[in-house]
Amino acid sequence: MPAKIKVSPNGPYLVEGEFEIVDAAGKPYEASKKMLALCRCGQTKNSPLCDGSHSSSGFEGPSEARPL
Repeated sequence: MPAKIKVSPNGPYLVEGEFEIVDAAGKPYEASKKMLALCRCGQTKNSPLCDGSHSSSGFEGPSEARPL
């Protein structure tokens, strides 16, 4: 299944399907799941993964599709 990224209302990007996440040096993150939540609030202690910090930080982010 190709990767799909869903934007959660005021929350993380949910990535599911076949994907690979690599750091700035190209080293892959070990991912044993077919779905991950990527932080978009910038408050996580587990970057780049979401740890739920958006809930207590008051993060508000758009979640509607807009023209590119």
